[in-house]
Amino acid sequence: MTKIKDIDANNKYELITLVKRVWQGVASNSNAYLNLLLQDNSGTINARLWDAKEADLQALKMGQAIKVDVNSLLYNNDLQLKINNYQVLSDKEAELYYQDLILSAPIKIEKEWKNIIETVESFDDAILKKVVLYLLKKYQKDFITRPAAVRIHHSVRGGLLWHTTTMLKVAKEIVKIYADRNINSDLLYAGIIMHDFGKIWELSSQLVTNFTFQGSMAGHIVIGSEQVKVACHDLKINDQDPSIILLQHMILASHGKYEFGSPTLPKTLEAEIVHHIDDLDAKIAIIDENLKEVNPGETTNRILVLEGRNFYKPAKKNQK
Repeated sequence: MTKIKDIDANNKYELITLVKRVWQGVASNSNAYLNLLLQDNSGTINARLWDAKEADLQALKMGQAIKVDVNSLLYNNDLQLKINNYQVLSDKEAELYYQDLILSAPIKIEKEWKNIIETVESFDDAILKKVVLYLLKKYQKDFITRPAAVRIHHSVRGGLLWHTTTMLKVAKEIVKIYADRNINSDLLYAGIIMHDFGKIWELSSQLVTNFTFQGSMAGHIVIGSEQVKVACHDLKINDQDPSIILLQHMILASHGKYEFGSPTLPKTLEAEIVHHIDDLDAKIAIIDENLKEVNPGETTNRILVLEGRNFYKPAKKNQK
């Protein structure tokens, strides 16, 4: 069976894919059509089903595994598919193709998990160590498998761990470079590990990630801060201890600005560092994903979440 990454223009293919997103449009002839984002473990691609009927609208739902016959074409220099026929797979059939449909983070899960645990175990701050280890071990399965977002960045299985461990590596280098500055490394590392921890409850664990009801109503920042307090209750730790209040502040201030969803602004050096590493890692991931779609010497399409900017992919020069 052909993979999405192997599709070329002007060919016919048979694919087994997952409907990651679907939305309805109306063509110039007033007939309905469906625009779908299809996914397998090699990537995603846009597809259209023209002259969609009511039965198609009911069958092609987000999270549905389907077998499709398609034609590939270039439209405005973008590769997309025209769906000729499709077959909806049953849940039992979809389970057989689970590993072929899910995009996963390009990391070694066990290695990165071990690195995070060893980092926390090295803390001098006994309270931070106890609380963070408790939460990590209690929710290990969710933490290492959840994506970090629905679609903006690190939106793959294991994306939360990928995003967190990358940030932690950057933070450790910053601590080395600024070794003569007043950086509390225990607090910084704890803030990084916990800053997106609430996404365990904010995002679903289904084949296609979406927001949970709790996530839509509260958001991961508030949920993550609350979980620190819950852990204190479980461990009989005073939740008014300065280390706990500062850890909660790191979570609450991680987006850096009110308009980005933070209920408070960073008020410690460590919180400021967490915000900037978080922002940098997310932007690198977004830009890199778009650069994968173009050749050296070309620019990406406009990236709406980055002020609609295009990004240029430099050509590599021959090494002498």
